[in-house]
Amino acid sequence: MNWKLGFVSGVLLVCSACGPTTKLAQVEYPSLVSKEPAEQKAEGLIVTVVPIQTTNQKSFPQVYKTWTIPYGERTVTAKGTLVPVPGSFQVRLVNNTDHVIRLTEVVFRLEDDQGNRYEMIPTKDELVAWNLAALNDANGNDPHFVSEMTPKLQTDAASVPLLNRTVELLKGDQWSGYLVFRTPVNSAEAALEFLNKINRLKLRLAELPIGLDEAGKVSKTQEVTFNFDRTLTPVDAVCPVNAEPSLTVCTIAD
Repeated sequence: MNWKLGFVSGVLLVCSACGPTTKLAQVEYPSLVSKEPAEQKAEGLIVTVVPIQTTNQKSFPQVYKTWTIPYGERTVTAKGTLVPVPGSFQVRLVNNTDHVIRLTEVVFRLEDDQGNRYEMIPTKDELVAWNLAALNDANGNDPHFVSEMTPKLQTDAASVPLLNRTVELLKGDQWSGYLVFRTPVNSAEAALEFLNKINRLKLRLAELPIGLDEAGKVSKTQEVTFNFDRTLTPVDAVCPVNAEPSLTVCTIAD
């Protein structure tokens, strides 16, 4: 998380209007681009996956939040995501089969091209705990900020719909939520370091139950895979007026 007045991996807080010592410029920020279509079909099951990242996180209001914190006679604004970025995905499922789909045996896996696999965050309690740990790691020396943010994070993180093995879809159902993995990105700096170390993330949803026999047991499964390659994307940033724009000295504009 990128506090003092900011929060969560991938988030960089900036001035709402540049002052006399700063300027608006463009810098290149690492982002993930899918090699496959965002929408894939496993027989009658449609799976759509979009990675959440610094360059698009404001498009996901369920996980990107703005908080107002009282600080004595003034207030400050904190902004950020409730999930690790990169490492989290918006997922939409549509069941166009003629049977119920239960994800009880599905394998959710995220791995990079360096051979690392990342543990899933499957429950709201675990997501709340992840947020609170990151908050305290970054702001342990500011007890007022921690005390003000703690209940906000507990409420907001607990409201995030998470994809896990408890999800089931009746015929014709649609489901939308987030698939979240515990990548080592509890600050904006850590997120940038992580992206600079990898070339690809691979997301696999395996053992999707796309066929049932007459007894209602799974008779056919399928896997969908999404490969995300790292690339550089121009983004707006706030930079010192006399400095050459770069991620070293600039802050991604809000």
